[in-house]
Amino acid sequence: LCLCSCDQVGNLSDLSEEQQEELSSITFKYDVNLWATERMLEPGDRIGIFADSPVNAYNIPASVSQDGTLQCSQPVRWDLAKKVSSITFAAYSPYSGAYQTGSGTFTVMEDQSTEAAVKASDLVVASLKLTSRENLITFSFSHKMVRLAFYFDNRSGSDIESVTVSGVSTSTSVNLAKGEVSLSTSVTTSIKAGQYVSSESETYYSVLIAPQKARPSIRVNMKDGTYKTFVLDSQITFDAGNQWDNENDPLVIDTTSDPGKEEPVEFSLSINDWNNGGSMDFVKQ
Repeated sequence: LCLCSCDQVGNLSDLSEEQQEELSSITFKYDVNLWATERMLEPGDRIGIFADSPVNAYNIPASVSQDGTLQCSQPVRWDLAKKVSSITFAAYSPYSGAYQTGSGTFTVMEDQSTEAAVKASDLVVASLKLTSRENLITFSFSHKMVRLAFYFDNRSGSDIESVTVSGVSTSTSVNLAKGEVSLSTSVTTSIKAGQYVSSESETYYSVLIAPQKARPSIRVNMKDGTYKTFVLDSQITFDAGNQWDNENDPLVIDTTSDPGKEEPVEFSLSINDWNNGGSMDFVKQ
């Protein structure tokens, strides 16, 4: 692979077709060293790639190979006849053909109780700007949704059947060609949470929501037919890429007195950087 950082190519007629192809070819890669900590992409995942002039790539589908190379469905090349002054490359996953111009709406799943639904809801984006021509582009992705994680202290005598989070938006506007995600202003709905087990063997429940201002509430349905409700103590601005949880202050479920009919219990959440490592959590199968 020829790595070229120049922004000017001499007389193209002096170069063979093979030389021009080598100079113009672009290889995209994802840093496989991040797989163990970030768990954002896996071999076989599909992504979309954008680049403005002088590359002009618009939502090119690509798949992640075992070594982290992104295998594009068609060649992506520099226009050697044009000088490079500033160019933005961007990539995202999961791929959708709906983003041909980069702009559109991303929506998380309303039922996130399966691993496939969580993956489809986890928008990850990478973007970088270059001022000279390079033939190897390495993307560093970051989460662009918001993760809410809820821990419970179950004293009810019954097991948890399901957890639903309400009063949250599932959709937001995006410009994936620039790696931009807006704060959601869409209507609120409910999301069924997925069940997880942390590296400390603690069970918790989690949903992905769009970045937004919200005061979510939680309904915990028990297997004996009772339920418990909770509501956040105040509205929070949930910015993209952050995780909010109550790991240090689990919500107490005690449905022994008038179960499911009392006023919602207020609770608070603490913010963590979801994009910066964090605990290794696994979907409970």
